[in-house]
Amino acid sequence: MTLAYTTFWDMFFVLLIWVPLAVLWASALIDIFQRPDIGGWSKALWVTCVLVVPFLGALIYMGARPRVATA
Repeated sequence: MTLAYTTFWDMFFVLLIWVPLAVLWASALIDIFQRPDIGGWSKALWVTCVLVVPFLGALIYMGARPRVATA
């Protein structure tokens, strides 16, 4: 097995599908831990959801998360 991507479609799949999904997943996890308005059990539930169903869980979290009140 080689690590080099040999075809255009392999690179296309990695750069335009997997990289944005990984960024979405990571940003959802970072956002969960940085939110002061979400309690401990809620954070644990969201982290479990994002880890068990990685990309669907991240999409659901990003759509359902409460907006931060601006000061």
